[in-house]
Amino acid sequence: MRKKLVDDLLIYNSEKASKRSRTYLVYLKGTYLAETNQWGGDIANIQVNVDDLNLSTRSQYDFLEGMKAFKNNDTLILSKSIASIKKDYDKESYLVTYDNAAFCSSADRDETSPSMLTETKVRLNQLLALQAWLKNEGKLTEKYLVQSIELDESLSYSYGPPVIKKPSHELYGDWLVSQNRLEEANKQYHLTLKRAPKRRLALEGVKVSQQI
Repeated sequence: MRKKLVDDLLIYNSEKASKRSRTYLVYLKGTYLAETNQWGGDIANIQVNVDDLNLSTRSQYDFLEGMKAFKNNDTLILSKSIASIKKDYDKESYLVTYDNAAFCSSADRDETSPSMLTETKVRLNQLLALQAWLKNEGKLTEKYLVQSIELDESLSYSYGPPVIKKPSHELYGDWLVSQNRLEEANKQYHLTLKRAPKRRLALEGVKVSQQI
């Protein structure tokens, strides 16, 4: 059902190409991939022009491209995704004034807010962790995973779905499983389920991590 929605939106997007439809397409693409883990399918290859969209959407798109590259063992594309997010983050961090009136409730949705910067930093740390993972640099991988969790937990999801498509605790759990640290991984998957009850990939992670 969700795949059909993405497919339908892709057709609409190709015809209209509005900022709103492209933003929604990135959101749906990210949600679908994060829930299905089908990084090798057609949905993962959907291209979207995000140049004129807000920082959060741009960094989400870069994260999706970086995650796909990780799954494909493509270190070059992963490095490009990291560079893109970092450049964007550095530029927007410089421009943002935290006490600016633009952060009031009537602000333009394209304005970069402190929460958008945090979301972007979470995604950057996640991709840096994936890069270190591919290089078998365990200490560096864990460092970036822990940093992503600390930033992720500072975000509030009180008024909507999580904006970080790959939960940081779940990603940490995945890495811990790869290191055969199953008891620690189990804890991370349970922490994921506290924020996202019944999440399928986290539940599968619990099962895998219990095979001690």
